[in-house]
Amino acid sequence: MGGIALSINKISYYSDTLKKITNVTIIIPETSNTVSDTFPVLWLLHGLGGDNSVWLRRTSIEEYADKYQIAVIMPDAQRSFYTDMSFGGDYWTYITQELYTKIYSTFPLSPLRENNFICGASMGGYGALKWALTYPEKFSAVAALSPVLDLRDFETRELLSKKEFAGIFHGKDLEKGPLVISWLIKQYNLTSSSKLSVLTASGTKDFLLNQNQAFSSIFQNKFKRNYTWMKTEGAHDWNLWRPQLKKVMEWLPVKETNVEN
Repeated sequence: MGGIALSINKISYYSDTLKKITNVTIIIPETSNTVSDTFPVLWLLHGLGGDNSVWLRRTSIEEYADKYQIAVIMPDAQRSFYTDMSFGGDYWTYITQELYTKIYSTFPLSPLRENNFICGASMGGYGALKWALTYPEKFSAVAALSPVLDLRDFETRELLSKKEFAGIFHGKDLEKGPLVISWLIKQYNLTSSSKLSVLTASGTKDFLLNQNQAFSSIFQNKFKRNYTWMKTEGAHDWNLWRPQLKKVMEWLPVKETNVEN
């Protein structure tokens, strides 16, 4: 097998929803397949200090995209918590509606639920779970690495100033409703067509470990054998998420592909 053959597209464009230029990084495998073929899709959501390029810079996602012949979509959500902010951009609407529509109409991506997956770390883990639980028809598997699962608890961590937290969540219900992961889990309607594989992970020294361990039983009770809990050595950083992403790729229902380049 030759070297990695991928198209890495770093796109800047004007978003009608955000009313500004925004960025997205897209990896598309390049094979000898016919142009009519489509690829399975993995959405990768960054954390509070990241952007659309951080997964490419800090992990081996380029290698995995080639190995599993999977397209990877990495949007930029700033520090929005993948939410329509109270005082700021409508990043939830932008990513789940505008960007989603543009991406699937532009690139050779499979529209089938069974071929679409989503993963995120920290803030991105929250966004990934929120998206998968809110729109059951979109994704068949979701993985969240060190996700923020309890916004009220996270608020006390002071990783966001009170002003910044209010800029995102002021006036929004953080006890129940569509921003609350525990509420979304309870509301999720498990049917034969909406079975969801869920993986959550944390580290032994992760400051969100207690949140994640507490929620693991909630996920287990809801999703039964379709739920995987993973705790590995490490803190809330890329030294933890880099090897965990490798495990996620092995867990996803995509087969390793030998492609002659």
